[in-house]
Amino acid sequence: MDFSWSPTDAILALFVSESIDAGGAIPALVKLVQIPCKEPLIEKKLSSVSKCKMYWQSNGEYLAMKADSNTNNFVELFQIKD
Repeated sequence: MDFSWSPTDAILALFVSESIDAGGAIPALVKLVQIPCKEPLIEKKLSSVSKCKMYWQSNGEYLAMKADSNTNNFVELFQIKD
């Protein structure tokens, strides 16, 4: 649904919206992936999220995610580097 590149590293942040299949609802997913090896760094499942915006800190140490759902809105911070 949406993606954002780290400003300094080969890291891709992905947002995949919630979907429904034969087995029921599949929650939305935020995933950070190291490129080119495709190694997942962070993966978080989110319920009832309709929209997500991602904002990288200028030197790529943090990613802020603002998620909107039907019931509330929230912000999640991810620390990328130690």
